[in-house]
Amino acid sequence: MFELTREEIMRISQFVTSLKFSKRVYAFKEHGIVMLSSVLNSEFAAQVNIQIVKAFIKLKQMIIDYKKLEKKSNQ
Repeated sequence: MFELTREEIMRISQFVTSLKFSKRVYAFKEHGIVMLSSVLNSEFAAQVNIQIVKAFIKLKQMIIDYKKLEKKSNQ
């Protein structure tokens, strides 16, 4: 878990307006989410966690694809 900078909070706040007014905002990295799943007891929480991990995987794939496309366009 890490604390977001004011600049990061403002970028995210376009999606979550209430964050603009928060003094401190914390976020989990991918591994933190996976570790969190080991302590969740409800079925709903576990399903939400799975969806979050899938989103991280998709985001990583998008970054890889973007880098490949950027490399091709620079050739």
